[in-house]
Amino acid sequence: MILALQFTTPALLIGAVAAAIPVALHLLASARAREVAFPTLRFVRRSMQRTARRRRVRNWLLLLLRSLLLGLLAFAVAEPYSQSAADTPTGTRPYAAVLIVDNSLSMAADADVTLPEGPTLFERAKTQAARLLGGSHPPVQAAVLTTNEPEPNAPRTAPQRLDRDREALPSRLAALAAPRGGADRLMVRLRRAIKLLRRAEPEQRAVYVFTDAQPGVGKALERVAAELAAAGIRLAVVRPGDGAPPNVAAADLSVMGAGVLGRPVRIEALVRNFAPVPARVTPELTVKGASVAKLKPIRLASAGTDGDRRRVGFDYVPDTVGAFEGRVHIRPEGAATRDAAALDNALPFRVDIRDRARVLVVYGPREGDASGYDPSKWLRTALSPFDDPSQAWSIAVRPADGIAASAFEPDQLGGMDAAFFVDVPAFSAAQAEAVAQFARRDGRVALFLGPQVDVDNYNRRLGATGVGLLPGVLRPAVGRVGDTSDGVLTRRPDATHPLLAGLYEEPSRYRPPAVMRYYPVDLRQGDAQVPLRHTRAAANDAGDPVLVTAPFGDGHVMLCTTTASSEWSNLAARPIFLPMVVRMATGETTQVLADNLYAVGASAVLPLPSDLPPDVRVSVMPPEAAQQTVTLRNDRAVFADTWHVGRYDWVAQAPRGGRVAGGALFVHMPLVESDFRPVDAAELKARLEAKGLQGVTVATELPAPGPAVSAAPPRRPWWDYVLAAVVALLVVEAVIANRRQRMPAHPGASPS
Repeated sequence: MILALQFTTPALLIGAVAAAIPVALHLLASARAREVAFPTLRFVRRSMQRTARRRRVRNWLLLLLRSLLLGLLAFAVAEPYSQSAADTPTGTRPYAAVLIVDNSLSMAADADVTLPEGPTLFERAKTQAARLLGGSHPPVQAAVLTTNEPEPNAPRTAPQRLDRDREALPSRLAALAAPRGGADRLMVRLRRAIKLLRRAEPEQRAVYVFTDAQPGVGKALERVAAELAAAGIRLAVVRPGDGAPPNVAAADLSVMGAGVLGRPVRIEALVRNFAPVPARVTPELTVKGASVAKLKPIRLASAGTDGDRRRVGFDYVPDTVGAFEGRVHIRPEGAATRDAAALDNALPFRVDIRDRARVLVVYGPREGDASGYDPSKWLRTALSPFDDPSQAWSIAVRPADGIAASAFEPDQLGGMDAAFFVDVPAFSAAQAEAVAQFARRDGRVALFLGPQVDVDNYNRRLGATGVGLLPGVLRPAVGRVGDTSDGVLTRRPDATHPLLAGLYEEPSRYRPPAVMRYYPVDLRQGDAQVPLRHTRAAANDAGDPVLVTAPFGDGHVMLCTTTASSEWSNLAARPIFLPMVVRMATGETTQVLADNLYAVGASAVLPLPSDLPPDVRVSVMPPEAAQQTVTLRNDRAVFADTWHVGRYDWVAQAPRGGRVAGGALFVHMPLVESDFRPVDAAELKARLEAKGLQGVTVATELPAPGPAVSAAPPRRPWWDYVLAAVVALLVVEAVIANRRQRMPAHPGASPS
C-alpha cells in the first residue's frame, strides 16, 4: 500500500523560509574584533579557548533547534495528511461488506405492476446484491443477512463470521428466506453487521441495505447511525426500484356480535389506498368458501388525501351452531386500479356460534288475567317475538307458555341457560338453593318483582341471610298506581351498561321509562351495577335503583324492582325493554367475537381451557412452515413466531395423545407493511448525516464502477502530531537556552 503525503493548504508552506531567520541572525551577530596581543594574558588563553569551543557547540545546537522549530510551525499550519493510494488498477481498495436484504412482507410486492409475471421487490433486491458480489470489485470479505431469518425450528443460517469464499456467497444469497414478518428487526441485523465488521481484516468496511426504504426502515437506520459512524463503517441504502408500487389494502378487521345462533354478526374492515392515483375496489364477504355479500364498488382518493380510506361492513346471520370461517376480500376494479400486493387483499377470520339460549319463565298467580297486566305474557313476547317456531331466533322458551310458580321444581332448571322469575310470591329453601346453584354454574337469573312478592321471604331466602342471590335488601313497595298516581320518569338509562350499550349512537335517544311503583333496595357493597334509577332520592341522592345487575359465581343476576307489565310502569313498552331482556337471556353483549386475529409479528395467546391436565403438550402448525411446540408458562401458551400471513392451527394434547383443546388463529399483514411509499432519499441521507454518519449513499442502483463506500480512501491527519513535536522542541530549546545563561563568564567565576 502506497501512502501519499498531502497538505490541506499547501500555500502556507511558504512560511518554511522562516527557518533561515536564526541562521541569518547568527551571522549578523558573529562579527569578530581585531586581535591585539597582550602578553600578560597569555597564561589564561588556553582556558578561554576551551570554554569558547564548548560555547560554539551549544550555540550551533540552539541554532538548529530554532530553525527546525520555525520550519515545523509552517509545516503544521499547512495541515499535512496522508492518503493511501490503491494498489489495484481500478483505483479501488480492498473492503469488507455485510449485505442486508430486506425480506419483510412489503418486499413481496410486484416491482412493476405492468408486468404480469414480473419480479417482486425481493427478487430484484437479490439480483442487485448478486451484482455486487459478482461485479468488477467485490468485497474480499462479506456476509449476507436478512431482516427476518427463518423460524426458530429451522436450521440456523445466519453467518457467524465474514466469509472469503466467493463461491459460497451466491448460494447463500439464493437461499434467502422468502418475505415474512415486518421490518422491525432491521435494527438488530444492523448491530449484527457492525459486530461482524469489527473483526474484518480490510480497513475499508461497509454495510449495504437492499430495501424498499419504508418509514420504519428509515427509523431503524437512524437509531444505528451513530454506532456505524463510531465503528468507521460506511452505509449504502440500495432501493430495488424507483418510486412506490401502487397498492390497495384491507386491514383492521373487527368481528362483533353476540355469537348466538340467529343473531347477526357484524364484520367490518378498513380499506385504504396507498397509490398516488384514485382506486376503485369491490368489497366482498365469503363464508365457508361461498360469497354471501358483495358491496357496490367504492372509490378511494389518491394516497395522502381526504377520502383515501373507507370503513366497510357486512351483517351476517349464522344459520348453524359451531365454528364458521369467513373472509373479507377487496377486488380491484378497472384497468386504472393497480395493485402490487395480494397478501393484504383478504382478511380471514373464524367465529364460534353457540346454540340459541334455552330460557325458563316462572310466573306468579296472575296468568289468565284479562286486564292486560299479565307480566309473564309481556316477557314471553319479548323473549319469543315470532309465532313461527322455525323462524331464526336466538331464544327458545321451554316450555313455550312458561311454568306457574306453584308447579316450579328445582330440576326444571336443568339444561337451561337463563331463568326469569316474574312476580313469584315466595321461594322455598330448596327452590332458593337450586336457583343459586344454577346462577353459580354460569346461569343467568332475572327477578322481576310485582304486587305478589313477599319482601320478607325474598330477603330471608334469597338475601344475605339466605343464598345471597339478591344484590341488596328489599324494602316495602313505594308509589301509587292509577290515574291519581305521582309516578315520575326515571333518570336517563346508563348507555354504557352491557345490557343497553350500542342501542343508539346518541345517549340522548335513550328515553327513560316512567315508574309509578317499585320496591326500594339497599345495595350491598360489591360489583352491582345500576343501569336504571328512579328520580326519587335515595340515601346517596343518586336515585333508587330500578334495574340492578351483579355477578354471582360464574353467572349473573338481574333484579328489576318494578313489574314486567304496564301495571306499575311503562318499562315493557319502551324500546330498551326487548334488547335488554334478550341480552339477559342470551348473555349477549356487543363483544369481539374473533379474538384470534393478530398482525404479523404479534404474540398470540392461545385460549386454553382452565382445567388442563398436567404435562399437556401444545403445538402450532404455521402456514408454509414446520410444526412448532409452544412452552407453557403459568398455564398460558404464547406463540410469538407469527411470521407468515394466513391460518395457524393449534392443538393441545395430553401425554397419552388425547386431544384436550384446539383451534385456529389468523395472522394478517400489518397496515404499515402495505404502505410501499419510501422515505425521500435526500431526506433520509440528511437525517443520517445529522446523526454523525457521513458519506451515506441512497440510490436505486449500485454506484458504478465500484462501491461508493470504497471509492474515497480515508485521510489520516498529521498536523496534530507535528504540533506535538513543536511543543517538544520548545521545551528542549528552553532548557538549552537556560543552561547557556547560567554558564560562568570565565573560569573560577560562580554564577550569580
